[in-house]
Amino acid sequence: MENAWHDARKTLGQPMKPLLALLASVLLLSPSACGGRAIEVSQAIDAGPDPQPGPAPGPHPEDAGPGPTPGGPCPDTAPAAGSACSRENLLCEYGTDPNPSCNAVFQCQSGTWQSQTGPGTVCQTWPESPSCPGSLGDIQQGASCSPQMNCYYPAGLCTCSPPLGGPAQIDAGSSWNCLPETGCPYPRPRQGSACNTPNETCTYYACDYAQQCQGGVWQGLFEGCAQGAGGV
Repeated sequence: MENAWHDARKTLGQPMKPLLALLASVLLLSPSACGGRAIEVSQAIDAGPDPQPGPAPGPHPEDAGPGPTPGGPCPDTAPAAGSACSRENLLCEYGTDPNPSCNAVFQCQSGTWQSQTGPGTVCQTWPESPSCPGSLGDIQQGASCSPQMNCYYPAGLCTCSPPLGGPAQIDAGSSWNCLPETGCPYPRPRQGSACNTPNETCTYYACDYAQQCQGGVWQGLFEGCAQGAGGV
């Protein structure tokens, strides 16, 4: 399980490898929603206590709390590697970065906490462009746009980027794509934070990373997608 998680985290640290040649000139991640995506879950966690309401969305990803929701199954602060735990396969994340590869993640394995921040994990950040529209309401999902940019809003992240997923397109141009899906919490809840809609899945990095409500807490998924679609 630990090796699978490390492999998946390397994927997140180097998002969308098949598109690197297309995006080499742009220093940004290109989140867009993914219709027809295939989501792979390495292992479902055990059912836990009754779900609790999750954290309220904030105005910017960096405003997310430094760890999981207090009072939930995760420790309030990062546990010491090797210390005892009781909820097998539970993932708990600590840190304020919107990219989970930039935060400390621990998993309960065989009754002890094990760090999932292994060698080769790459932390990337994607700054906001000064050319962003004034509000998310000024953006039409799927509309053509230029130049390529990342724009953070209270309800989500919108990116002007080439299309993701599906067959390669020559000179396809850029278009607006916004994530997460309507109704999903934003900023992204830390793994281990409380949630109250079983199996709800929210995409935070297109064709790359999502989170699902499992056993009353948010847990990370690594996904691929066949064709881009809509978002916020």
